[in-house]
Amino acid sequence: MTNPTSSDSGQSRQTTPPIEDLIRLVACYSNRDQVEAAGFTFGTDLKIGNVAAIDSRGRWRVGVVVRIGRLNAAVEYTTEGAIRDAADPRSSWTEPFRSIKTARFADIAVRPAAGPALSGDGATASARLDG
Repeated sequence: MTNPTSSDSGQSRQTTPPIEDLIRLVACYSNRDQVEAAGFTFGTDLKIGNVAAIDSRGRWRVGVVVRIGRLNAAVEYTTEGAIRDAADPRSSWTEPFRSIKTARFADIAVRPAAGPALSGDGATASARLDG
């Protein structure tokens, strides 16, 4: 079995998207139809840094593709609740909690980007989503 982060996988670079990008991408959809209506496409080629929607706990969460294996990909996202918790002065969190969910390629929807994929190099998600 090939290690999905090995140099021969073609997508070996692991990225951690800036929390600002994840906050800009926060969205939650109830079902697959809503995901498609929002402009996401299932069954397209995934690349690290793509904006993607993934099913997590019965909701579709929007985040960034951070790892790609032979059969699955991982999407990192944050939620509105995590952002509220981090903003609460009684909380010990200073940054919203990040979640990572893995699913098969066919179960991840990608939003076509107007420009290059997010790279974690300071590019903002809002610039990629305009248009």
